[in-house]
Order: sequence, then structure tokens, then C-alpha cells
Amino acid sequence: MSQTKIDQYKQEKANRKKAAKKDRTKKKLTVIGFSAVGVVLAGLLIWGIIATVQDGGLTKIKDQQKQQQDQQMAVQEFIEYMNSSNASSTESETE
Repeated sequence: MSQTKIDQYKQEKANRKKAAKKDRTKKKLTVIGFSAVGVVLAGLLIWGIIATVQDGGLTKIKDQQKQQQDQQMAVQEFIEYMNSSNASSTESETE
């Protein structure tokens, strides 16, 4: 081995403990950070579910869906009425 390689190896060996400690610290901080983010997201999800249930949000959603269905039915009935009235007026015109 050349002298530069030997010096580099000695320097790496001397810093090996510090580097390993630094890597362990980084891994711990990463795990702690991701865990904290996960806990916050889970908390927000649970809070949102509880808030929705307590406010009667599920019944509100069902009521809104029923209103939308009723409106669609009314629009369809109106269209059918208009089509039937147009059809009867065109029949009377042709006679």
C-alpha cells in the first residue's frame, strides 16, 4: 500500500467511532421525526372523525344526498312534462 492509502486508513479508523455515533444519532432522529409526523396525522384523522360524528355530519351528508336526489327527480319530471307537452302540442298542430 502506498503511504497516502495508509494515512487515509488510519484517519478513517480514528474517526470510525465518531462516524458510527453520528449515523446512529441521525437514524434515531429520523425515526423520532417520522413517528411524530405519524402521530400528528393519526391525531388529525381521529379528530376529524370525532368532529364529524359529534356534529351529526353523517346525517347531514345523508340529508344532502337525499336533497340532491329529490332535485334530480324534480328536474327529470319537469323535462318529461315539457317533452309530453311539446309532443301533445305538435300532435294537435299536425291534426
